[in-house]
Amino acid sequence: TKGAKKALLRSLEWLESFDEIVLCFDNDEHGEEIIPECAELFTPGKVKVATLPLKDANEMWVAGRTKELLDAVRYHAKVYRPDGIINGTDDKVKDYVINFVPHADAHYPWPKLDKRLYGMRRGEIVVHTAGTGIGKSTICREIAYDLGVNQGEKVGVVALEESVGRYGLHLASIAANRRLHLSDGGLTKEDKERLYYQTAGNGNYFLYDHWGSLESENLLSKLRYMVRGFGCNWIILDHISIVVSGMEDDNERKTIDVLMTRLRSLAEEVHCGIHLISHLSKKKGTSHEEGGQISLNDLRGSHGIAQIADITLGYERNQQDSEKGNFITVRDLKDRYSGETGLAGMLEYNRETGRVEEVYEEINLFTPEDPAESREDF
Repeated sequence: TKGAKKALLRSLEWLESFDEIVLCFDNDEHGEEIIPECAELFTPGKVKVATLPLKDANEMWVAGRTKELLDAVRYHAKVYRPDGIINGTDDKVKDYVINFVPHADAHYPWPKLDKRLYGMRRGEIVVHTAGTGIGKSTICREIAYDLGVNQGEKVGVVALEESVGRYGLHLASIAANRRLHLSDGGLTKEDKERLYYQTAGNGNYFLYDHWGSLESENLLSKLRYMVRGFGCNWIILDHISIVVSGMEDDNERKTIDVLMTRLRSLAEEVHCGIHLISHLSKKKGTSHEEGGQISLNDLRGSHGIAQIADITLGYERNQQDSEKGNFITVRDLKDRYSGETGLAGMLEYNRETGRVEEVYEEINLFTPEDPAESREDF
């Protein structure tokens, strides 16, 4: 089998003159490996592959199974198709089309945004992006809280910039409607215990106890185990930039491309939804931290993030605005599911409770000097 491809190439013109070619290699690992290399030398549809019940033709002869050997070549050989290519008549396609019903596997905490995005679906990657300190981690914690507490979903959390204890405290803060890391408001240990068992301690959260960057293969194995070992249908990864920050490879763009491709494959393989946080590059003109408009080109490190993601949500907020600095514009930068993009709504960060709430009335965030922009979507 090692020389099969070269041998066929030497006689390729003569072999191509036949209407049908049957390959019958040894029924072992080496024989299976060489089939694609040899079959793809010829005109598509011309090559068939015979499969033997014993190791090779010689063993078939010695065992007195000559007729089976001939039948395997003459009548039972199957047309070769490369792996992954199937006919549209295949049941895999037919069953999907006939049985498909538009649905959401889970929902966002905010009804208006949830309706706009048609809910959440397992197998998709949602990228959340914003300037530094705008609140993307806070928004994703709200999503994690709602999934694990209100919807009863199991959630895997990889928060690389805070400890697992701190993340648990944030979840408890959401349930308490107060920022417990600043003041517990006189809560007793019994109160805190109740909040703990309502949130991080309810059995639906699985936190990766790690801080800082980590090797991507190690990360992927942890995510895979969260899904297959613990039944997590949803993964929160905060954030992708820090995953690659400690790697020796200086090519950040290539590294992120590879990681995003592997995350895409993982989401499909284990059928989980991934919510991923990404940073932005520095912006000319109005900075992202002062409410500058976000585009897909602003994603830091690689265009692969935007290309591979199913949905990309940008959050815009002017931190320096004393009157409107708590309002967050949600911009749907990419939506592969519905195809709708543009302004998707508005959220408000409540400084007293630490919660992110949906805004239902139009808020004019622009000063007269700003370019006019429609807010009809609100």
